[in-house]
This record gives sequence, structure tokens and C-alpha cells, in this order.
Amino acid sequence: MAVTATANDYTAQTIMEGLNLSARVIDNHIRENLQLIDLRQAESKIDELNRIIKKGEKTLVYVNSRQMVVKLAGELRNAADDTIKPTICYYHGGLPIVDRVKIENDFREGTLKVIVTTSAFGEGIDVPDIRHVVLYHLSFSKEEHNQLAGRAGRADKPGEVMIQTYNPN
Repeated sequence: MAVTATANDYTAQTIMEGLNLSARVIDNHIRENLQLIDLRQAESKIDELNRIIKKGEKTLVYVNSRQMVVKLAGELRNAADDTIKPTICYYHGGLPIVDRVKIENDFREGTLKVIVTTSAFGEGIDVPDIRHVVLYHLSFSKEEHNQLAGRAGRADKPGEVMIQTYNPN
């Protein structure tokens, strides 16, 4: 048996052939506890992010590059008040493992509330109390979108997924 949450058709077929499986079961699970919010027309992307961050709930902001992770985390910290600044950080696969583990643990424990990240923060990380996922850039695929969005509202608790495509103007 092979189990995956978000394999596309090609990947599923490759797994089936590799493991010599003759049948598959697809469960179209619907996460009714997630609310999709379209912020693409927001006047100020930073203001919208700050509004979300001020709620004090765990938030992941996904971007498409390591460079943007650092830039956006800096912008959010600069715009935040002094009580919120220390709860905002960035994360990507190029960080040393010791730093990534510390960030993951601090986020789980609630010391950190906001992580600006690439898709590196996702696989194998299960944090049940993430309330907000912001897709700052469009995902590379439908499967990636589902993976990233699915970080919000675990354990059947309410979560918000915000689509906020980046526009530098």
C-alpha cells in the first residue's frame, strides 16, 4: 500500500507502477473548515498582511523564492509594532538544519506566530493550530496549492487561506 495526500496523476501512476499496484482509491476530502479569501485586489498587500498578523494567531506566508522570504519578512517586521516584531521570522530550505528545527519548535510552542517561507515549511510538519495561510505568490501546481493551503485549520478547527498574488507596484 502507498499513501499520499496530493499526488498528481503522473506521480500516482509512477507509484503504482513502481510498487506493482493494480488499483487505487481516491478520496476527494473536502475541508469545510477552511475559508478561501481572495485578496488579489487589496490596495496594500503589506497592510492586509499586518491586519492578519495583528490577530496574534499562527500564520504562514508562502512565497516562491528565498530572496523574497527574507525581503518580505523584513518588511513585515519593519511595519509591525514592538510586541509583534519578535514573533515574525523567515524560513527556507537553505537555512542550517539547526536553525530550521529551532524555528519549527518555536512556532509549535507559540513563541513565533508568523513564518514567511518557501514551500520548504510543509513536508512532514504538522502544526494543528495554524489559522492563516497566505499564498503571496501563485503556487506552481494545483497539488502544491492544496499542500500549502492544507496547513491551515488542522484538527477540524477553522482556518483561512488567503490568495494574495504579488504585485511589486
